[in-house]
Amino acid sequence: MARIFRRIGRSLVQRVAAMLQAWTDFWFAPQDPLSLCVMRCLVGAMVFYTHLIWGLRFEEFFANTNSWQTQELVSAVQADQFAFSFWWITPESWKYQVHCLCLFVLFLFWIGAAARVTSWLAFVITISYAQRVPLATFGLDQINGLCCFYLAIAPCGARLSFDAWFVKRLAAARGQIPRILNSLESRQMTSSTRLATRLLQVHVCVIYLWAGLGKLKGETWWNGEALWLAASNFEYQSNDLTWIIHFPWFYQAVSVMTWAWEISFSMLVWNRALRPWMLCVGILVHWGIGMYMGMWTFGLAMAFVYVAFIDPKEIRRNFGAVQIWFRQSCKFFPVSALHNGT
Repeated sequence: MARIFRRIGRSLVQRVAAMLQAWTDFWFAPQDPLSLCVMRCLVGAMVFYTHLIWGLRFEEFFANTNSWQTQELVSAVQADQFAFSFWWITPESWKYQVHCLCLFVLFLFWIGAAARVTSWLAFVITISYAQRVPLATFGLDQINGLCCFYLAIAPCGARLSFDAWFVKRLAAARGQIPRILNSLESRQMTSSTRLATRLLQVHVCVIYLWAGLGKLKGETWWNGEALWLAASNFEYQSNDLTWIIHFPWFYQAVSVMTWAWEISFSMLVWNRALRPWMLCVGILVHWGIGMYMGMWTFGLAMAFVYVAFIDPKEIRRNFGAVQIWFRQSCKFFPVSALHNGT
């Protein structure tokens, strides 16, 4: 009997140890940062573009004297929350210069220059702009902020960046390319990359889960009329979708499928076989929002987040296929022919 209990005890200890190891690997196992580096290129472009657009009406948004949202109004809106923004402590005479400096920093973040520093600065800049004018911010600004935060945790400038290019150029000048590159490969596999990736993935799952559950509070999402109400709202309409009134079964089915997909996303996206399908549906959903409701920037930002769900090996394999295709194409159309005017 004692032998049986010892065997059961050892089995339980092994199972618990295996579970703890799997949990640790899920959050902290070293990971290639390539996916987040690709994501930095995409998110960096969106963040730079977003703040460039802010500057088109800079005085109306961020000036203290004639702003659309005065400090008293914003303070009343944010009375019960901590909302940091460096615009409240920036002198009025320096604001446009600070805005130009912010654009420069965001550009450096986009190309991956001093990414360890500029990624955190990009996060501070993003939330400072959004929280200065809270009544003019939407889902795009929130997605930009959370992406910048998680990218700052990881070495998002390790690949596809000015930093990586500079290190290779320096290694080439010293004739130490193999040793330098091997050292970089070993140092880039970090636990911070895994942690940032998992946090971002879980955050996206929570967003979709609460979005789906929130839809169930409204009757229109149960009876399937929500899609029609959105299509008939001319304030957001960029392409006419009112023709669906003649096909009630269509907008009713799509309305129900939308919240069903959002709720199931947080569970099914972790299945490797179902993940591509869940992401493809998400791209179609946000593509539809962009095309028919004019929210292209928000739709693209959500699609950029999906890169965090793609295995770096898959990205590397696809990059390799593109490189092979390009080299094969060059055989049929030599680059030297361009210099001959042909």
